[in-house]
Amino acid sequence: MGEVRWALLGLLAVAGCRRAPPPDTSAALEVANLTLAFPREEQGDLFFEVQLPVEVRRVLSLRWELWLGARRFAEGVVMAPDISADAAGRRWARVEVPLVYRHLGFREGATWLDVGLRGDVLPFGADEGGRLGFKVRKEVLVTSAPQLERVE
Repeated sequence: MGEVRWALLGLLAVAGCRRAPPPDTSAALEVANLTLAFPREEQGDLFFEVQLPVEVRRVLSLRWELWLGARRFAEGVVMAPDISADAAGRRWARVEVPLVYRHLGFREGATWLDVGLRGDVLPFGADEGGRLGFKVRKEVLVTSAPQLERVE
């Protein structure tokens, strides 16, 4: 009888190990097509895409923070973002959001901005510990921008 109990415990242990592994949360997801525009004073538009791992079919939420230089400029949460696929079959979560800001001033003319973007994706069915992070920092050319530094 003792051998049957050990065999049953061994079978349960093996069956428990067959679950699919959780997504790798240490790897940063790729960010592509980061664009930023400020068509008018106190208004802007942000667009970016985050590449999803193969095992992620749907996204419950996507949190993001936008940094201009060393200043946190905006943040937000997109619930159930649009998902698209490219010709290679890669799946992307697409984010397009309006930006509204006040009391910064405005400068016209082409300029390069130091833009940072970071955040995370919560796959459908995952708990809070299953969030997948992303981040990118790059120079983005804009035709006009908020005045971030003080003018005296």
